[in-house]
Amino acid sequence: MINLSDIRAAEHIVDHSGAVKTLSEGMRTDRRGRKDDPNKLRLLLIGLVLCVLVHGQAVVTAVHELLTNELPLDEQLRLGVCRVGTAADGTATTWALPIADLYELTAKLNTKLGYGLGKHPDLGAEERARRHRTIVTCLDDLMDVFDLGWQSEVFAMDATGIWSWGRGKAKAVSGRDDGADEHVAAATGAGVANAARTRQGATGTAEAAGPGEEAEQAPGEDEIVLGDPTSHDPDGAWGVKTAKIGGEQRYYGYSENTLVQVPGAGQAADDEPRLIVRLELQAANADVVDVSLSLIDRFNAARQARLESGAHVFAVAGAQHVGDLVVDRHYHYKDFQRWWAELYGRGVSQHLTLREDEQGVTEGNGDRLRWAAGAPHCPCTPDDLGTITRPSPSEPRAKHVAFDRRLERRHAYALRRITSFDANGTHRVQCPALAGSVGCALREGTLAAAHRLGLPIVATPPDADLDGEPLPACCTQSTVTVTPPTKVRKLLQPHYWGSSAWKRCFDKRTYVEGTYGNRKNVNTENMRRGQFRFTGIALVNLVVGLSAACYNLRIIRNWHERTGMGDPTHPLLARPEPDYGFVRLSELERDALMAQYRTNAA
Repeated sequence: MINLSDIRAAEHIVDHSGAVKTLSEGMRTDRRGRKDDPNKLRLLLIGLVLCVLVHGQAVVTAVHELLTNELPLDEQLRLGVCRVGTAADGTATTWALPIADLYELTAKLNTKLGYGLGKHPDLGAEERARRHRTIVTCLDDLMDVFDLGWQSEVFAMDATGIWSWGRGKAKAVSGRDDGADEHVAAATGAGVANAARTRQGATGTAEAAGPGEEAEQAPGEDEIVLGDPTSHDPDGAWGVKTAKIGGEQRYYGYSENTLVQVPGAGQAADDEPRLIVRLELQAANADVVDVSLSLIDRFNAARQARLESGAHVFAVAGAQHVGDLVVDRHYHYKDFQRWWAELYGRGVSQHLTLREDEQGVTEGNGDRLRWAAGAPHCPCTPDDLGTITRPSPSEPRAKHVAFDRRLERRHAYALRRITSFDANGTHRVQCPALAGSVGCALREGTLAAAHRLGLPIVATPPDADLDGEPLPACCTQSTVTVTPPTKVRKLLQPHYWGSSAWKRCFDKRTYVEGTYGNRKNVNTENMRRGQFRFTGIALVNLVVGLSAACYNLRIIRNWHERTGMGDPTHPLLARPEPDYGFVRLSELERDALMAQYRTNAA
């Protein structure tokens, strides 16, 4: 029996997100004819939330079973899962939600809102964009239900692979499978018969976990057909993800791009719950830049609008927006203008780690500076401090200690940044001797101070007579303006790579990584192959978005339970109703309850 607090929370998520209205209006392109019953769509969405929340799956047969057999009868009557009425002759009538209606809805969502090139290759650009906009609006609004006035402006972003329920094919074959999965087939005629065929698999443990992911044989690199229209799910694509046992693994499906709020400056981990604020799925082989920037833009715009309207629970000062973004190496692989410059234009600072080949010394633009790990260094920085490899978390502590010591030595030679970056990465810096981190004969008084404090000494500072050229500007001026070399510009970040300040910020990336492992756990949302059996990017986005809402609900409840913070009367934070068990109604008791609702309805 489903707890009442879970039912109320599911209703709150669906109703306050406006998902029913958004999806209904998105599907209704022709204003003529009879409108669809919006309550059926509401029941489907509520059922999906409850099914993921309670059972870790989102298949139509399980949703129908939950709505018609696992909800208390009075809740079924209240929600409209079943209805009572009076016929013309005065006799009582009853109606129960048919499973075929749910199948028809999922098929209609795919048909009317699908925007993938695989399933809908002939859509015009404007209509494709409209459908896409409808789906992402629904996803955003689902995540905004959990905005209770949070203030952190630091966020982490990452992507994870989502296996498609459809199989990818290694090579194109003759014929075409339009991706009409069991749900779509049911809606177009197989209906109840198909439901009966899949019922056992939908509720069984082994089937819920889906066929073994590793059992699917991925094609060789030269055989991969991306977005193969012959696939059972032509909107998916072949991609690469991290395997469970380490290394890389090819998979067929989608990539979920996720933005998670993490502790801001001065915040403790539990000051706010660490929630998913934006997500969107795309084909596994799609580029990450446009969708990532879109997540940021959509969050910033919606948050500002909510604050201006006063639509939040807690009093907050100022507008929360994405100010700092923690990402991994995958993002800064992109061209400077496509990623760093776009973040800069939005007022966002990136925090990232580096590959080994991005740490070696790069000479400056004629200024004789030595650039390493994205930062300018003294022209006389020792050669052995160029590439410093950061050990993995699993390596012995001795390696981490050695890394910290070498990095500290190199950091001492870094020029101190005293202004922010401009759009080209240009900024003003100061000689490390003037900044007090090294001693140098060219800077009066710094040698004695360095000896007294145990700081590094510049062994062979530039010499105009020996070098045959004037001293570098950084050695004669109090400050100097520098522009990073082209290959270095995309590595710029607020904190010196590897430093304690950098670690404190970059380590927050674990929050977004944690959402993936947490949601894929069989004891939570079970977000793995088999959790849902829909194909097509629109439906997959919707179901994964509802699963993310279940994750947020669980996280915010746990946070409230730990900290006591938040309004305990809020539907998302309310304690579970006491469970007194249940009793089987007699036929007379059932008829009396039905009569009560028939009277109330009248």
